[in-house]
Amino acid sequence: MTRHIPTSIITRRLGAGLSALAVLCALALHIAPERSAQAAETAATSAYGVRILDADGEVRQNAAPLSEWSSGATVTNSLDSTGDFFKLNTTQSHHLSSRAASDGASASIESGSYQLRDRPDVAFTDLKATCTRDGGTEVSFGSLSVDGKNILNQDKLTNGYTYNLPDSDRYGSTTLHIAERASDANGRTTATALRIEGEAGASEIWRVQLGVVSCAAAPVVQTPAAASGITVTAQDGTPIIDQQPRIDTTGSVSSDTVESKEHHITASNISVKRSDDGSAHVSLDSFEQVPDTSDIGMYMWSALRVYGLSLDVKSDGSSSVSFTGGTSGVFVNGVWINSGTDLYTGMDANGNARVHVYFNERITNADGSITINALRYQDLTGAYPSVILGQTRWSPAKTPVDPEPNPTPDPSDDNSNKTGTLPALYAYGAYAQGPSSLGPVAASGPKGNDAKLPAAANADEASDGYAGQISASALTSSVTTERYTATVGSLTLYPGSSLETTLKDIAVSVGSDGAVTMTTAGGTVAGTSIPAGEVAANTRISIPGRSTTITLNAQDVDNGKLKTVSGVYVNDAKGLASEVRAAVISASAPAESPASPKEQPESSPESHAGHALGSGAISATSQNVSDSASAQPRHLASTGSQTLWLSVSAAILLVSAICVSLVHSRMRQR
Repeated sequence: MTRHIPTSIITRRLGAGLSALAVLCALALHIAPERSAQAAETAATSAYGVRILDADGEVRQNAAPLSEWSSGATVTNSLDSTGDFFKLNTTQSHHLSSRAASDGASASIESGSYQLRDRPDVAFTDLKATCTRDGGTEVSFGSLSVDGKNILNQDKLTNGYTYNLPDSDRYGSTTLHIAERASDANGRTTATALRIEGEAGASEIWRVQLGVVSCAAAPVVQTPAAASGITVTAQDGTPIIDQQPRIDTTGSVSSDTVESKEHHITASNISVKRSDDGSAHVSLDSFEQVPDTSDIGMYMWSALRVYGLSLDVKSDGSSSVSFTGGTSGVFVNGVWINSGTDLYTGMDANGNARVHVYFNERITNADGSITINALRYQDLTGAYPSVILGQTRWSPAKTPVDPEPNPTPDPSDDNSNKTGTLPALYAYGAYAQGPSSLGPVAASGPKGNDAKLPAAANADEASDGYAGQISASALTSSVTTERYTATVGSLTLYPGSSLETTLKDIAVSVGSDGAVTMTTAGGTVAGTSIPAGEVAANTRISIPGRSTTITLNAQDVDNGKLKTVSGVYVNDAKGLASEVRAAVISASAPAESPASPKEQPESSPESHAGHALGSGAISATSQNVSDSASAQPRHLASTGSQTLWLSVSAAILLVSAICVSLVHSRMRQR
């Protein structure tokens, strides 16, 4: 006999099932970020000034100021002072600082006074502790006293020593551990400048730790390969996949598969080739690092997926990165990204940088060789491994070459180039060619010029659009019978990269006598501070690890005649074949649109066959589109926020399917 189940019962059970599944989903959402935090909780180096535990072993004073490093830039923190927690207990320190970096960690406290109830005061000055990645540690004090009595023994600081405070009738014994050191089985070394240790459970404060540093052993660095396919490194520097496959001199090698099952990494059809003349080729069909093992893990922000990547390096050191095949591209931060720039920065929903992806990265080594990376991925949250795909090391020819212009101002330039008569020149605010194309913007020319440019021009702003590498505002230029001028109110280049440049009020002028002047309100160029005022001719800024040069007041003179002067000139001819100029005066009329060597033909199924997923190089026509709804489909979102909606939709479908399955199962059982 078939039993009829009322609809109301099914509805109630369906509602209960959905509620239970909603709880599970909430737990999963809670656990996911917690897993990321756990993955990054053990920093390679760390340091803090003070930490206090109470009688129950609970943390009364969190480690402060705490600095932890696993990758990236040096981390520093400071704290003016700490105060008392309990009556009849003194826990005061002043001017605390900590530092954690790739080479080690340090902590310091200018002065401190700590007195546990019914025990004498422990006071110190200039407390310092350091550790290095090779296992070295050092502890020092300016002074250390108990109840005014000096207890500092300099000879014992190397190995550490203890000092027992007078016993308290009520709270028992208390010991000072001075210059304490410890190491674990993995070679991690910890040094504590001063630990005040009472009897557990006896008084309000059980333990005080002051000046604590910890350093993991530095990973063994293998000799870089001449060329390699895949390198994956954990946040603490431990190799996961170490330059596989690799070539140490010349030849060719390939691998059908490279993987790490533990870290959910797999790659296929990797080929590496290097010739005697220094030229090289590295390619792979696919690389996938998908830490999230759920059904939608492939589409989460933590996934890195690369398809059809190739790196080609010529014998002269010039390099290019391309993506071939109908499904080529790069998926990261939850979106398919544009690979036509040198740096992609992926943001989270709050606008914080979450991932960096570098393309065709060039790093100059101490011996003059250049390490070229087709793609380098860095997770800025500290949760997931870093990745390098396609790497080769190129060395310049040993035959003498003409040196580049003097990197410092040259007196012979005389900062003037006087000609006696004002030549026919053009002026414009900005221009760029290469992966990021721009301009010319706010261009003007002399009377009767063939380009039919006005005598004065201006633009409120200019940028390379969604590429996000070039941004300028308040651009002007003018041509008169007495003076040529070009100005840029604000200029930002390559934000978030080692090339980041920010300058205000750039102004270039050429007078009636041919004298050139450049001024700026100041800023920074590739980490170098530029003061306000006049800038000397051909002031070149060196950029460690890059082949790019940035020159301020860049003057090109031929036989005493000015060809071009640029307030800012960025040149990366051997890297991305890019060129950026700002505040320019030139003897030649600017081209109507910059010719980009990396520009792709306009859309057709054949011309974009290698970029079917929207990851191709930026074309000139795609850069300067603004206020156009038709331009939106070309935009590749940088926040990954669309993935959230995809994930929610997928979750709703999944919950619905599970609930329906449960209802049907129950009905069959009855």
